[in-house]
Amino acid sequence: MQCYICNDKVEHIGMLTKGEITFQMCRRCAQILEEAMKVTVTRKEVKISDASLGYLQSDEFIEAFCGECPWNEYEPFRKNIVTGEITQPYHTCPANFDLGSDRCAMKSQFAEVVETLADADKLAGLKRNVKIIL
Repeated sequence: MQCYICNDKVEHIGMLTKGEITFQMCRRCAQILEEAMKVTVTRKEVKISDASLGYLQSDEFIEAFCGECPWNEYEPFRKNIVTGEITQPYHTCPANFDLGSDRCAMKSQFAEVVETLADADKLAGLKRNVKIIL
């Protein structure tokens, strides 16, 4: 028996049901699909106003989140005494400074702020046409 997804020989059976049809696949592919479904199911769509988007993209907001993040590492100015090469100071982040990334340590706090802004926009009666996916 061949896996429906990777065409490898199926030793341990997993199942994928689509409508009334059931496909047989290897356990590895079944586990990968299960993890993918968890990610897509847990995503949440929130609509905010342009004013709230401006706030979320402001330098002060990003500095407040990324500046206090425990995963934000700062590499100071250095000069190599042998070559004389100068290394400029820089920050590194596993999420590449993307607050919506799954790899961001501050993602849960960011999601709370976005939801609070959405509620404030709704109370103020602002047009919410910017879609944020959490």
